[in-house]
Amino acid sequence: MKLATTISGWMLGLALLASFGCAHTDLARRFDEPPASAKPHTWWHWMNGNVTGAGITADLEAMHEIGLGGAQIFNVSEGIPPGPVDVMSPQFRELVKHAVSEVRGSRPSTPCRCW
Repeated sequence: MKLATTISGWMLGLALLASFGCAHTDLARRFDEPPASAKPHTWWHWMNGNVTGAGITADLEAMHEIGLGGAQIFNVSEGIPPGPVDVMSPQFRELVKHAVSEVRGSRPSTPCRCW
């Protein structure tokens, strides 16, 4: 009886130890490669109409490279000289569409995380 209890205790201990090792490995992997739902988002300031398609593409590539999961577009004009693109003009809306298509083009199966 004592031998059976000792063997059961050792088996339980080994099972717990093995599961801890697997859980630790999974946690480390998920930290290094987080799911999209766990990636941080950022504010993306468009500086008072000083925005271009090439600049948008470069910004999005940099955001993707550092692991951001999304961005929220804001037009910021306080103290910034106006650029050639008026907010909400047809050209501005085309640039927003460009940003969305760039995001969807790089990961077509994921929802657009760019507002």
